[in-house]
Amino acid sequence: MGKRLKELALHPDQLISSPAERALSTCLIISGKIGYRMTDIHTDQRLYHASDDQLLTVVHGLNDANDEIMLFGHNPGLTDFANHLSPELVTDNIPTCGIVALKFPVDKWNEVGWEKGEVLFFDFPKNIR
Repeated sequence: MGKRLKELALHPDQLISSPAERALSTCLIISGKIGYRMTDIHTDQRLYHASDDQLLTVVHGLNDANDEIMLFGHNPGLTDFANHLSPELVTDNIPTCGIVALKFPVDKWNEVGWEKGEVLFFDFPKNIR
């Protein structure tokens, strides 16, 4: 998935991960593939098994100087989060290492809300292109 993200030439301003071993190790691998400095990764305990509402609270507190953020966390919260952010169903399950990219027509992170996101892509390891 890191290779696929590199092909898309993504340059996130911030990577934020749950401190859980699997989420953080995935974040570290992805960061290496996309050229993000591992020392700049933030961990946030609130992402550990967070609900969709808890994830929205984290997003609302993000630094507005950052335009592109990647969150690394857990299901079922992430699947619920993606589905509530989009006006249409994204998926019934984001699989392990699945990635949902959303764009929001807002200037500040605290303006992000349910059904305000536009799905740019949804990809996952077993997705055959």
